[in-house]
Amino acid sequence: MWDEMPGARIGRGLQLGGHAEDEDWAEDPSVAAGREAARAVARGGLPAPDTDVRPEDRVCLAQWMRGIDGLEMSCSSWPVSRQDLAAGRFDRVYATMTWNP
Repeated sequence: MWDEMPGARIGRGLQLGGHAEDEDWAEDPSVAAGREAARAVARGGLPAPDTDVRPEDRVCLAQWMRGIDGLEMSCSSWPVSRQDLAAGRFDRVYATMTWNP
């Protein structure tokens, strides 16, 4: 299904686990999402985690890289903290999406 999205073109497709990639190779998207999630917690937009989770504690749960009409080379990432992954708390996954227009 992931490879048959309307308007989809080249891309790596769906990756489960492993090392996430940024579209311009600037930094690990899992760590960047960890910083975004920490800011959201500080603003009160997300509940605080049960443990002390640092941005660098995040790992790639899944990533989807695909060229889609209007979102050329889009990259959707679903990082999770190592602590939440070990505890099976998938409700704490923080999703992000970037693209290179």
